[in-house]
Amino acid sequence: MMKILHVITGLENGGAEAVLFRLCTTDKRNSHRVVSLMGDGKYGQLLLDANVDVECLNLQRGRLSLKGTRRLYRIIKGSSCDILQTWMPHADFLGGVIGKFARTPNVIWTVHHSNYDSTLTKVGTRFLVRVLSYLSPLVPSLVISCSRVALESRLSEGYRPRQALVIPNGYDDQFFTPDRRDQRAYWKGLELGRETLVVGMVARFDAQKDHKGLLSAIAQLPHDVPDFSLLLVGPGMSAENAMLNAWIEEAGLTNRVFLLGESVDVPGIMANLDLHVLASAYGEAFPNAVAESMAAGTASIVTDVGDSADIVGETGWVVPPRNPTALAAMLDSVLRLGRKHLRAKGWTARERVQTHFSLEKMLNNYGSAYTSLNRVVDKAHKES
Repeated sequence: MMKILHVITGLENGGAEAVLFRLCTTDKRNSHRVVSLMGDGKYGQLLLDANVDVECLNLQRGRLSLKGTRRLYRIIKGSSCDILQTWMPHADFLGGVIGKFARTPNVIWTVHHSNYDSTLTKVGTRFLVRVLSYLSPLVPSLVISCSRVALESRLSEGYRPRQALVIPNGYDDQFFTPDRRDQRAYWKGLELGRETLVVGMVARFDAQKDHKGLLSAIAQLPHDVPDFSLLLVGPGMSAENAMLNAWIEEAGLTNRVFLLGESVDVPGIMANLDLHVLASAYGEAFPNAVAESMAAGTASIVTDVGDSADIVGETGWVVPPRNPTALAAMLDSVLRLGRKHLRAKGWTARERVQTHFSLEKMLNNYGSAYTSLNRVVDKAHKES
């Protein structure tokens, strides 16, 4: 059993954080411990409840402190970990550099973001990625990306790691189950019609997700499109979001769009949609929402960002990003297929996740990566 110490920027509700949670709580072959540079967010207490040790440095976003840096050094040095795995650029930099000073045997950088849009990404973040490209041949023993597109993006930005590999995210098909025994009862608070198709997008409020583009696409649909409602789920999807509500009103969709906020029952929501849409404009690597909807038996329309097209394969539909007209045409075509066809498509989507993106497969891939690095260290010790 190897000791893996994870350093992550924060533990809020995000894709990388969700993968870290699944890895730490289901990998019984190794010992995992987590350090958050910021707070405990959504996943801190969940990790503690699963008996995973968590320590939060409570650093302010984008700011280093001498006290926090010293504390992180003491944690890494005192952990005697076999592998230090860092998640997200800020943790890659701070955790990786301190890990080298602490003489950690192996450092893994973990990539969960593809391209950084120059008009929407903070200058500091883009500068940090540039710094990491210079450090990439020196600090990490291995770079693991959840996405082929994300790894290619890092390499094009100058990353030159000694080793790099892609490990797609994995999902528990027993957690995401297609339970639609009474879809109307599940949405009873919304008073949807019996024949109303339920379309959803599960994503935080962020320019990357392009909710405005999705609303623009829906506003372009013809009047004879089958009856449907759009459910927006995630952080920021609430009546308190003035900007989002203004977009909905401008698009004339106040009677068609429901804002459900952040939900703890994502599996239930995914299973009771007729169709999931991810309208992202940029930056996706391996979007969890797409694979989760598929695992729950719900087919998806996705924009061609990150590995989304590779994830859905022939079980979903793909449109160009930032193109509301193309998205509207696809929505119109897909909604006309009807509920029966969409559910059949959803079953093939679930089978694709079970075959290509299972939790067991992800755990085995990480286990093989850890073991291969540990063998290199053991060999070096024996030779010395």
